[in-house]
Amino acid sequence: MVIGSADYVYFSVRNGSDSTTLKISGISKINDSAYALHIHDSLTNLSAPQTSWKPFVSVTKLPVAVDATVQAAQGCAPVVWQVIKHANGPDHHNDVVEVQFSESIRNRSGGII
Repeated sequence: MVIGSADYVYFSVRNGSDSTTLKISGISKINDSAYALHIHDSLTNLSAPQTSWKPFVSVTKLPVAVDATVQAAQGCAPVVWQVIKHANGPDHHNDVVEVQFSESIRNRSGGII
């Protein structure tokens, strides 16, 4: 993804593990010194969401900034990926609902739930 002109590339975002380039669909001003890049996930046929990705954001040729590339400190929060209901009898008192998340969830002690 590119934001800039034909001669200048200002922002680009890519995933570090496989160099997938992500499209930036917009930029929002948060305050006088912070902006948010809106990333559009245009990838298809993936077996899992990219919530654990820690993308690299590059700023290049922007007249008011030094060229730099930084990696996100963390990915997105886990998301519900699939919900399955297991019926265990006609009265549904013993049914089980299985919720699968996009990645492991840890408790306060750091153990996987």
